[in-house]
Amino acid sequence: MLFIPMIIASGGNTGTQAASLVLRALALREIEARDWIRVLLKELALGAVLGAVLGVLGFLIALGLLSMGMSESDGHLGVALAVGGAIQFIVIWGVSSGSLFPILLDRVGIDPAATSSPLVATIMDVSGLLIYLAVATVLLGL
Repeated sequence: MLFIPMIIASGGNTGTQAASLVLRALALREIEARDWIRVLLKELALGAVLGAVLGVLGFLIALGLLSMGMSESDGHLGVALAVGGAIQFIVIWGVSSGSLFPILLDRVGIDPAATSSPLVATIMDVSGLLIYLAVATVLLGL
């Protein structure tokens, strides 16, 4: 439970940043809806790198806090791996959805500037928790 805010914030922050960049590109006519594959591939690559960096940092923070007695449980390494792995996945999911929602909303005629960031942040909060629980279940056998 201690690491849930860090995990969902990672997804929400990276997702809304990706949405902001795509919104700007749409407004400046640097991209169009038909460019969604190119945008997604670029964001997936950036998300993988950023997710790896943030995942390692999350792992180290979790391991440090758990080692200092922030939790009564054993298995500090497994929990730290679950935190780092969840951050990796949620960042990739965050930049992917954050880059695609503005394009999708623009395509269907809804102003993406008005709805993209709140939509992405809400989705990241819910899915971030689900991703964390899924990763923890797989790694810790819960």
